[in-house]
Amino acid sequence: MIVNKVSYGGENLVTVYHRGIEDEVESYERKIIKQKINQYNLCFEQYKVNVDDLNNITSTLSVQEGFLTPKDNLNIYSSRVCARVTRYVSAVKPRKIIKTLEDKFEFNLSIETIININEFIKKYTGLDLNKNPIFYGDTFIFEPIEIDLCKNESKGLTIRNIEAHSEIVIRFRNNGMIVYAYKRLFEDEVLEVEINPEIDWTFFDIEFYKDNELIFCDSDLFFFGSMRLSMGISNRPKSVKLNSLSSYLDIPTEPTRVESVIGEEINQIEDLYAKSNFEMSRKIRNEQEVNNITFIKPGETNRALKEITEFLNKNFEEVWIFDPYFTDRTRFNKTFDWLKIFSELPLKKINFLFYCKNEDNAYSYNALETEVVENALLDNIIENKTLNWTFIETKSAIHDRFILTKASDGQFSGITVGTSLNSVDTNHFCINHLNHNSTKTILNELSDFLDDENVKGFFKI
Repeated sequence: MIVNKVSYGGENLVTVYHRGIEDEVESYERKIIKQKINQYNLCFEQYKVNVDDLNNITSTLSVQEGFLTPKDNLNIYSSRVCARVTRYVSAVKPRKIIKTLEDKFEFNLSIETIININEFIKKYTGLDLNKNPIFYGDTFIFEPIEIDLCKNESKGLTIRNIEAHSEIVIRFRNNGMIVYAYKRLFEDEVLEVEINPEIDWTFFDIEFYKDNELIFCDSDLFFFGSMRLSMGISNRPKSVKLNSLSSYLDIPTEPTRVESVIGEEINQIEDLYAKSNFEMSRKIRNEQEVNNITFIKPGETNRALKEITEFLNKNFEEVWIFDPYFTDRTRFNKTFDWLKIFSELPLKKINFLFYCKNEDNAYSYNALETEVVENALLDNIIENKTLNWTFIETKSAIHDRFILTKASDGQFSGITVGTSLNSVDTNHFCINHLNHNSTKTILNELSDFLDDENVKGFFKI
């Protein structure tokens, strides 16, 4: 057998055994690859072992066995190889990577470091721990299984080296339908067999059994008969001389398109049907796709209030509201309406960030503190609730309006609002929902901006 091991700072992260490739051991000489991550070495080792090495697997919580098709995420081999797999679930996780708590596991390193380690593991073992980080500390035994299969000159299939007591099941498909099925039991060894359907087909599914045990299974397989190749030849970009924004801007031009057909000539009627079907279904999909943008028009105030409050009506750990004109005096009665709304939402902490260019037009943080505390509308809110609000005045305006949130499980979410909250009743604007990564990136950038040099003052309620 061949074994692959990955360790970090001397701790084993994952072990992968490859069973059944003993005939190729000459190409698997001992190999050691190291990469420095933080203060420790990430190390990959590959070498030959005998089957007795499996007796060294200890601290096992459970053992899982199964079969993998080429399309399964856990399959570490090529697209035409199935595999038997045994997973030894470790009761002990590597402490440098995983923190073991009473009721859960957590990462002990930054997510960025974890991703770098996972990329190293995938590169040298094939295992994708980004999808399954719980695999840390586990041991896997993979046994690859491949069949000798190819397309023949009769536009059918040829299968070679079929062992005795094997069974083959093949379903040929065209236009989403099974158009021909083949099933045969082989009592004796057969060097070669041809399967030639007398009907057009494009895809096929195959199952291969040995002694009534499934050893190979794959679906949606095909062989290229022809291929349309579309190439774009880049042209020189247009260079625009600018006066103030920058010196020059290069604008890419549309590439010159060249199309060619490789292989068999494409049937023009079938090509027309396929292209038309794709374009028509694309239009339907475009109409049905989930829209993360809501467009609001003047007078649709309740719609805007509903959209924003539904987003915030969750038990978030912390919320950041970036609105440069939040304290404008002429619209401050509407700002108080928002404060009343926020007080009724299950939010543990809110940070309001605003900008005051002219104190005649907007409240500074000092004036705002006086106004908020003395305002009779807010007295009832403060009297009956414990708020955890921070109002921060910035020295320069952050033009876009963001509402960014962090949940107790570390997930981030957010929305951008195309106008100030106190103007949602009078303007045309969009509310755009942000995913976890986008929200986290924006919040990190804005957090870097909010150092002592960019904060004029703040107060808390």
